[in-house]
Amino acid sequence: MSEFRSARGPQVQLGQQITLQKASGKFDDYLGYNLGFAAGDLQLHAKGPAADPRLRQFVTRNYAWKFDANGDVDAADRGQDPDDINNFGETLKFNLGQKVQVNGINLNVAPGEANGIGVTFNAGNNDLSYAVVDEAQLRTLLELDAAKKRERVAANPNAQETIVGTDAWLPNDMRANVRFAGELGNKLDINGNPIDLPHQKYVLINNGAYLTAVQANPMQHWTEAMNPFPFAVTAPEIEVPRVGRLVKFEKTLVEPGDELVLKASYRYSAK
Repeated sequence: MSEFRSARGPQVQLGQQITLQKASGKFDDYLGYNLGFAAGDLQLHAKGPAADPRLRQFVTRNYAWKFDANGDVDAADRGQDPDDINNFGETLKFNLGQKVQVNGINLNVAPGEANGIGVTFNAGNNDLSYAVVDEAQLRTLLELDAAKKRERVAANPNAQETIVGTDAWLPNDMRANVRFAGELGNKLDINGNPIDLPHQKYVLINNGAYLTAVQANPMQHWTEAMNPFPFAVTAPEIEVPRVGRLVKFEKTLVEPGDELVLKASYRYSAK
């Protein structure tokens, strides 16, 4: 948090998103709020009128992993600093009330399988091995994961509405700090690695035996509803063309044992 406190300006891009929020009247008395701890409980203090209890609920809901079983800040857990929580209100005010939903999912896919679909991992700082992948690559990895019968790894999946400038907990027990939120993408810091992440792409972390995919949605005001969780895989719906139109089907072979066969089912209904 020391770098955050020494920053000279917000960690959010002052673009169209914030302009629309101002026009809708979202900037309100929350700017006078701060959060603290008293008697082991998260407290909300209002410097301005009309304290909003939603702020306390927001922090408790999204940062429960920072607390111990008694509701106190667990400073030892993952090396967290209790001051991070005590300054959530200050951090929120500094970044104009902006949050970013950080989504993570563990995949029972080996790094070599990811290499087979064109994923190249970077050797980052602190032994982090990662890649930035697109939607097509992620969907293929999700399908590979779904095809395996073994049990999923723990803590999977996870979605956190993260105050810009603070940490999100990933399902592989790492943390991703949302260092900057912009109109086209975000900047995440994962284990000392600054990663520019467009909204339509994903960070893929190589954990050795399995992978973790991470995505960060466009910034929102903290009072707005969560964005949809992006990792659901649905079968593509193909609209059958009328007779006389040429149709081309393609299949990507991922595993050496994949069959060069396309299988389809259809249902005929008379209108």
